[in-house]
Amino acid sequence: MTAFTLSEELSALRESARAFAEREIAPVADEAERTETFPKELFAKAGKAGFIGMRYPTSLGGSEAGILAEVLWREAGSRVNAGIASALSVPGNIGSYPIFEFGSPEQAQTYIPKVTSGEWIGAFALTEPAAGSDVAGIRATAERRNGSWVLNGTKMFITCAPSANFFIFTAYTDRDLGYNGIANFILGRDRLPDEAIRPLKTLGHRSGELGEVVVDGIEVPDDALIGEPTGGFKRAARTLNGGRLIVAGGALGTAQAALDVSVQYARERDAFGHPIGDFQAVAFRLAQVAAEIESARVTTYWAASLWDAGQETPKEIAVAKLMATETAVRATSEGFRTFGGYAYIADEFPIERLLRDARMYVIVEGTSDVQKLILSRQLGLNPR
Repeated sequence: MTAFTLSEELSALRESARAFAEREIAPVADEAERTETFPKELFAKAGKAGFIGMRYPTSLGGSEAGILAEVLWREAGSRVNAGIASALSVPGNIGSYPIFEFGSPEQAQTYIPKVTSGEWIGAFALTEPAAGSDVAGIRATAERRNGSWVLNGTKMFITCAPSANFFIFTAYTDRDLGYNGIANFILGRDRLPDEAIRPLKTLGHRSGELGEVVVDGIEVPDDALIGEPTGGFKRAARTLNGGRLIVAGGALGTAQAALDVSVQYARERDAFGHPIGDFQAVAFRLAQVAAEIESARVTTYWAASLWDAGQETPKEIAVAKLMATETAVRATSEGFRTFGGYAYIADEFPIERLLRDARMYVIVEGTSDVQKLILSRQLGLNPR
């Protein structure tokens, strides 16, 4: 239950998402984690079920359900497996959103329906080895040459990179313009040699397939440019704002899973002649976590509802992202304490994986410190 009242349609969607996660994700999750691969057949199934790119219009294969629907979908999937949920969520959001919001009608018709149907996977290639929170620090370039663009640069920590059919590639077209000199391009996977993409071994989200993408003198046509050859930073920022809400949904799912397994363990594990959940030290700790999850959930749903109403602001989004992701870290850490020594044994109980998965949320789509920076500026402060 939550104090935020969902519409009848969204309540039904949440139940459908939960059912899909239990039916389709749960049976393949362990193998996906072991092999550190994303089961791509799930993307096609999710597309067929109507879960990919739900906020896009029906003319592009979406359902115009809004970003709150995407939050609920990511939350439901992450409650079962965070890595798979991430890989199912990213292509229909930051992996294709710039095309929908800022691209031409032709670009949207070419790419978005392929994504929403579960056929093509898109990835958002912004972060670089030396540039994450500092977007202006990217080194990738796009040079105009003979009616085409030549792209160069290395992108790092890109979700879905090994499986992606195309990338949204962010690069400087004119470094002298600073932030304004950044642009976004559609880069097809078929233009890259096999060795251009390197899967990364990660602490958590192992089935989400993060990767490095090396783009070395790759030529793309003029119509690969999304929007204008300048102003790409603002387009990326708008994309990331939506992504932060959806990441918050993922954090909620992981936090809830940690609470669920911890409560179950506290009821079953005996110590000193009683279930450990009978002791205040354990029960109160989990009660505090439950309160924090519920607070973060209401905050996230509220921020998403503002976006859907056309009233989204950096403040509400930053609060949601900060609270939900830090709650996931706290919930999994407290759950880890509840399991004691068993939590420290790999693959013995799910809390070990949940703890690893939670750490990613406070990094991606803007670290917790970035969210605090945004909120500080909302307060009229200018921290350095």
